[in-house]
Amino acid sequence: MLIRQGREFMEVAPRLALWPGLCLTIVVYCLNMFGDAVRDLLDPRLCGGGGRLGADRAASVSSSPLTGWL
Repeated sequence: MLIRQGREFMEVAPRLALWPGLCLTIVVYCLNMFGDAVRDLLDPRLCGGGGRLGADRAASVSSSPLTGWL
């Protein structure tokens, strides 16, 4: 399609390639975000389903400079 007749249409009306490409980009981005959310919820290595934020909070509490003084 892109080599023969499709290229002629895209030169005349570029929106024929723009809208499907934009829709495909949005779908792939949404699937990526959904997959990241599912991984954050189901990965046992992360801190209790809190995702990266939960792991960061747990690390910041345990590495507090005041813990050595107590």
